[in-house]
Amino acid sequence: MFFSPQDIEYFKPVQLHTKMGLIGNIKESLGTHGYMKCVFGEQIKPQDTICMPLYKRVFPKWTTKLWVNDSHCDLGSSVWPQSDGMATDE
Repeated sequence: MFFSPQDIEYFKPVQLHTKMGLIGNIKESLGTHGYMKCVFGEQIKPQDTICMPLYKRVFPKWTTKLWVNDSHCDLGSSVWPQSDGMATDE
């Protein structure tokens, strides 16, 4: 599951679960090849699979609309709405 003891230490706080519904935690790292010792509430069965929930951060979709003084304009347009306090190049 992991490649090094540093990976195990990083994911140690994450709760493990099995497909049969058992819940457990990582207890300690074993050796230098990414093996670990896990503790579950009950004995796991040979056909059980251990899972670790990992979540991907999802960013909102980027829009090209800018909102300036209750009006919007497209980034591709060359005409920007001007307010009273903004300087102009003309």
